[in-house]
Amino acid sequence: MKSSEIKIGDVFCVTMNKANGITPKSGDINRDKYFVVLGFDDNGNVYGGVIFNSYININLPPFVQAMQHPVKGKDYNFLLHDSYIDCLILI
Repeated sequence: MKSSEIKIGDVFCVTMNKANGITPKSGDINRDKYFVVLGFDDNGNVYGGVIFNSYININLPPFVQAMQHPVKGKDYNFLLHDSYIDCLILI
């Protein structure tokens, strides 16, 4: 895919790790996450995005939990179940 074909709101499956702010599951060095494109810089590079989570971590403070936007799995052909978009952290 050409970078000129990428649009705000597009979703990609991206392999991420601690360097990207993602904590891998026990024993793993990375995780595949769905990434939503939020914008571009003047050179056309993606500069911001948010990620999908499978669930809301109940150990997080309430203000963090409130920043998780629910999405229905039936509305996205790549989701196997209802999920959440983490709107607190921009990647």
